[in-house]
Amino acid sequence: GSDGGEPYNIRRDDDWANKGSGNLFSNVNYYFGRDKNIPELIITAAEVYFLKAEAAVRGIGRPVSMVDAKSNYEAGIKSSVDFWTAMAMASEVWTVNKPSALPTSAQLAWISSKPTVAFVTDLSEDEALKLIYAQAWLDNFRQPYEAWALQRRTDKTPKSTNSDNLWQTTYGRYLRLNYADAEYQYNVTNVNAVTGGKSAQDWMATRVWWDVN
Repeated sequence: GSDGGEPYNIRRDDDWANKGSGNLFSNVNYYFGRDKNIPELIITAAEVYFLKAEAAVRGIGRPVSMVDAKSNYEAGIKSSVDFWTAMAMASEVWTVNKPSALPTSAQLAWISSKPTVAFVTDLSEDEALKLIYAQAWLDNFRQPYEAWALQRRTDKTPKSTNSDNLWQTTYGRYLRLNYADAEYQYNVTNVNAVTGGKSAQDWMATRVWWDVN
């Protein structure tokens, strides 16, 4: 494909190391995409921790507390890593480098201490939120609509360092989901009442009220 290689080709069941010629990116683990038994997620414990961390940083419904934010942020990372490790351990299709145990406290501490992850209590609000949103965004890798909404709600999720406008120029026209074709076919009066008669393309390009981009 245009992104290089074929990292999700089913042949990797028997040839795991073969990502295809010219693979350009560090891809999401093949088995997480391949495994059809991972449950459909609504909201994870990790997401709750990250929301509580955000509330502590922004003072939403409570006083600002970077100490509480740090505690919830690190609990969110632990919850996320533990959950996805457990999913890998339970996977029937995972064969290569399959984890056999949850990470130790020392391993989790190592993750939380990495320079791009570490949360210290003297961070600015913007710096703290970027860390929280990055980890929430990673936890949502099997919830693409949640990750998409988080990006639009905050405009602080990780972006290309080559061009800050890469997201906007490539995907910026997709600002909301469209109604299904059947709605336009069988319920067009009500669809037009909601969209103001806009075409499907124009409706998808109409920003929702909480979109900050």
